[in-house]
Amino acid sequence: MINAVRKTVFERPFFVASIVLIFVSVAVGVFVNYELLLKYKEASGKTRALFLVAFAYYPTRFFAFMVGVVGMVCSGISYWKKETVLSSLVVLPLGLLGLVLAIWPVWRVFL
Repeated sequence: MINAVRKTVFERPFFVASIVLIFVSVAVGVFVNYELLLKYKEASGKTRALFLVAFAYYPTRFFAFMVGVVGMVCSGISYWKKETVLSSLVVLPLGLLGLVLAIWPVWRVFL
């Protein structure tokens, strides 16, 4: 039987940081898209026509994007330091999801 050494959370700080940051990025991305969907449904005429301009300058999107990028960098450092292989399998797709939610106007799909 192989004796596997289990690492604690404190021995894998970059992995834990990447997980937390990616989940924050996804949560903020979902929240921003939901908020924009509600604002779009309340808008009328000209406001709807120019709504993508308002979407482009929504500052919380940039926060979500930057948090996602930092989470992806932490995931890369975690993989490079061989903290866990799970980081590349779980955090990478979640990080890409967070970046897509921050950049792409997902709220338009639900109209």
